[in-house]
Amino acid sequence: MAELQIPVTKGGGTITVNTADIEQGGDLTADVFREALIQGLKVILNRGMSKITKEAYTNKDGVTDEVKMKADAMAKANQTFADMRENKIRFMGEKVKTKVAGEVMTEARRIAKGYVKEGLKAAGEKIAHYDAKEITKAANLMIAENPEIVEEAQKNVDARKAEAAGGGKIELKKFASTLKANPKLVEKAEKEKKERKAASSATKAGKVAVRAKPKAGASATAH
Repeated sequence: MAELQIPVTKGGGTITVNTADIEQGGDLTADVFREALIQGLKVILNRGMSKITKEAYTNKDGVTDEVKMKADAMAKANQTFADMRENKIRFMGEKVKTKVAGEVMTEARRIAKGYVKEGLKAAGEKIAHYDAKEITKAANLMIAENPEIVEEAQKNVDARKAEAAGGGKIELKKFASTLKANPKLVEKAEKEKKERKAASSATKAGKVAVRAKPKAGASATAH
């Protein structure tokens, strides 16, 4: 059997585990190996269920359709199991094939944070008891384990862009035209823009001066 590098999330490191039976020089007894397999499969089979929450299946009267919620969860688990049999699941440490735009990731984190908060509420916890960075950390983990959140975010971003371009149901440009810019803020923004441009030009000029080489054949300066 192979040796596996098992991440210790909070420790930022890994522990090497020889998966062979302990009687054959490995680290795991048969019972421990069975438990590790169960726990690992449990994590994989429960992937992609960020949207299957109690809140999502509760109507305006406060009644939760638990039968449908459980049925949808089992359907998702069976789909994941089918993907496992065809080697189509996401593997730990696998690099993302396509770079996700910053605006899409920002939207994905917003969505994921909402799901995290829903989960806390469902567990009877108070959101105010948790630091924002802890919620963000959980949201990032949720995104990593549930790539469909990024897909949802992409759709939201695309929809907003369509609205802004006038291709959606809401005429955003129409409402934007009703706004009046604050002259002081415009002046401030223009001033900061010029300062940034000047600073950038000065930096570039400094780099050119440092890199400049004397012309070939130039005579030395007399002293």
